[in-house]
Amino acid sequence: IIDKVFDPYFSTKEEKNGTGLGLYMSAIIIEKHLGGSIHVCSDSDGTIFSLSIPINYTKDMTYVF
Repeated sequence: IIDKVFDPYFSTKEEKNGTGLGLYMSAIIIEKHLGGSIHVCSDSDGTIFSLSIPINYTKDMTYVF
């Protein structure tokens, strides 16, 4: 299932408890609006999400952090 976690409407929760949009929207914001990347890997110890966002990104500086 790790290959599908960024797909829209994918959820591991019961039908009423999840929309499956959270990780999808996170990926869209990071990749398309901030010029970064998001990756996931998993092993027997757990799951790791890695985010990479450029410091000098200038495409759309309307985001305030």
